Amino acid sequence: MTKATLHETSLFLSEAQLRAELKKCEYCQEKPCLEACPAHCSPADFIKAVVVGLPSDYQRAASLIMGKNPLGGICGQVCPDFHCMAACVHRKLDGAVEIPQVQATIIQRAKELGVMPQFAAPEPTGKKVAVIGGGPAGLAAAGALAQAGHGVTLLERGDKLGGMCLCIPDFRLEKSVLESDIDWLLGLGKIEVRTGQAVDDARALLADHDAVVVATGLWSPIKPGIPGEEFCLGAVDLLLDPAAHDFTGKTVAVLGGGATAYDCAVTALKRGATRVEMLCLEKLSEMPLTDKEARDLWESGVDVTGRTRVTAISGINGEVAALALEKVRLSEGAETFALSAIEPVSGSAYNRTDVHTVVLAIGLRPDFPRVEDPRVIYAGDVVEGPTTVVEASAAGKNAALAVEALFAAAPAPTFPRSATGKVKGKLQIPGYNFRPV
Repeated sequence: MTKATLHETSLFLSEAQLRAELKKCEYCQEKPCLEACPAHCSPADFIKAVVVGLPSDYQRAASLIMGKNPLGGICGQVCPDFHCMAACVHRKLDGAVEIPQVQATIIQRAKELGVMPQFAAPEPTGKKVAVIGGGPAGLAAAGALAQAGHGVTLLERGDKLGGMCLCIPDFRLEKSVLESDIDWLLGLGKIEVRTGQAVDDARALLADHDAVVVATGLWSPIKPGIPGEEFCLGAVDLLLDPAAHDFTGKTVAVLGGGATAYDCAVTALKRGATRVEMLCLEKLSEMPLTDKEARDLWESGVDVTGRTRVTAISGINGEVAALALEKVRLSEGAETFALSAIEPVSGSAYNRTDVHTVVLAIGLRPDFPRVEDPRVIYAGDVVEGPTTVVEASAAGKNAALAVEALFAAAPAPTFPRSATGKVKGKLQIPGYNFRPV
């Protein structure tokens, strides 16, 4: 794969590809793919629903997806291979069914055919709920609460909804899919959207709302505390507005070894960088990437330098001038990678002057103040730490269930955990109505 054609492949399946994947599904009685989905969506069912391929089949399949996960189109494009695909019985035979791409294609076809399901208009309850944060968890919570009949005020401090999905590059998530999923979700009930609305105190909203859901996500960058880190470009700054950054003729170093660092590295290449290098503590085999991400990284032209730590950055007139680095290794007796097991290699310090830009992509932390009030419910990454979009959607649905329990004066619900340790959401949005085809 050359730099010129990097990640230019379609995010949807062709008709022939879709048919091949549909035929692979065994429609297992146990449905392990269902149990592996954090949003409790059943790939086996939506795959069988669309086999004939009529517009009404796409409508039914889309209803099965969106009834469990109101961000179904988004998740189809960005879901990793360690949820439903990891549970597919074909994984150890001829390769798992490409479930996320099948899902993405079904939702896209339903949109193109004009057969996206219309859900039943809920009976108003008279209750009002404020949702802080317009990312995946906040959107899912708003949709589920609106379908329960509550009035929802969705507050987003940015100028558009989407949250961290806005940072996912176009080569992984088409913005038209993000926008159309959000537009569909906002039609689930009475949802008032207020963008550009920063909230400092969740309790203040209780003056005119019966409950508050805080789904503000992770936005504050984790900084390594090294001298000169102020010369770094933040990952969120780059990914939110890549067009504002021109790396033509430059060498870019990305600090970090995860999916966000990978996105930054490929984005820098697309923005004209002559050379991009990821500097990380992990070896290539230890980087927390999906199989597809690791394969794409291998083919992208991005260099990876593992077991390396940046100890200082120096600059001139606001520009990076030099990096001080050292090699690291796992402590004696450590069998797997962990930050606590990293130690410097004596005598391995060295300097580099060939890097023009350093992107900091080692992680994010919450920046919203937490309050203790039973009417304020927290959901998504602000509670769970960094998760996938489908896990955030599940967390948003669970927050809606917690609000329902609050209104019913019932004990707070407990939720099962997925294989990755994140909450699973089994709330189904209430019934749907089909439009005539």
